[in-house]
Amino acid sequence: MNTPSQICCLSEMITWSENCSKAVKSGKLANYKQDLQKQLEGYTSFENKGDMLLFSKVKSLILDIIHNIEVVDYLLKDPIVQSMNINDWMWFKQLKYYIDVKQGEQCKVGMCDAFFDYTFEYQGNAPKLVHTPLTDKCYLTLVLGMKMGYGGNPYGPAGTGKTESVKALG
Repeated sequence: MNTPSQICCLSEMITWSENCSKAVKSGKLANYKQDLQKQLEGYTSFENKGDMLLFSKVKSLILDIIHNIEVVDYLLKDPIVQSMNINDWMWFKQLKYYIDVKQGEQCKVGMCDAFFDYTFEYQGNAPKLVHTPLTDKCYLTLVLGMKMGYGGNPYGPAGTGKTESVKALG
């Protein structure tokens, strides 16, 4: 697994966005959750044989898939999504990654109707943040602000993850 962590996680998020969208449309979200849980089981049964870089990549994938399962759980509780509506707010507001074939297979990332080119800025092999509902709210505010041409400046007590959240979104 010589692929950089950033590309592994990007690939995983593109796959998740596409598969989750298909599962919502087809009404098979519960089946997709089972697939994600099996995938998580595979990642967590990984045996580290001293390769710390590989272990770091697997940890990043584990954190992403845990969040993805959490999102699927929220969607399963939403009666509108259960009616196979991908325009429901619970799905619409999720951070999604897509390949835009019309733009020469450019990767796009965004929330709601605000999508931006993923430009592959290398950010190193930094550890992933734990993704919480508060992280989602921060991302939603910042992404929609960027769509309108504004910046964003999260504020709050020191040590609560403001800088790390903005860096992770970037």
